Amino acid sequence: MTKTQSGFTLIEIMLAVVSIGIFIAIALPVYQDYTKRSHVAKSLTMTSNIRTAAVTHYLTKGVWPADNPDAGLASSTNVTSEAMKKAYTRNGVITIVFNERVQNNKQLQLSAVASSSSIEWVCRPSSNPQFGVDEKYLPARCRS
Repeated sequence: MTKTQSGFTLIEIMLAVVSIGIFIAIALPVYQDYTKRSHVAKSLTMTSNIRTAAVTHYLTKGVWPADNPDAGLASSTNVTSEAMKKAYTRNGVITIVFNERVQNNKQLQLSAVASSSSIEWVCRPSSNPQFGVDEKYLPARCRS
């Protein structure tokens, strides 16, 4: 009577481990980029109260607010989120400063463009390339 052996050979186990390693090496950076993009999108959404206050100030006084208190908002250091160090408005431009969850001290700006019938917010990385968020983390509407 012969016994048949069952189980995996060392080669099969090594191939499985290598395959899993390759999958993780590819998937991890993609996942990290995805989470950073979602933090940027969430931060853009969280600035809606700043946009509303800035537009209200503009419509009632005819000029954009000089800073957050001028718009009736908390100081910039009090406007934060899990990925946002601060957000502030200054003369029709809202600046979001991110923490290390996106890119530490990198910025994204929303600029107000007023026409006779509407106000549109245009987003772009900081006007100073040194401080701008990498384009790969931006929503499609913010890319150049």
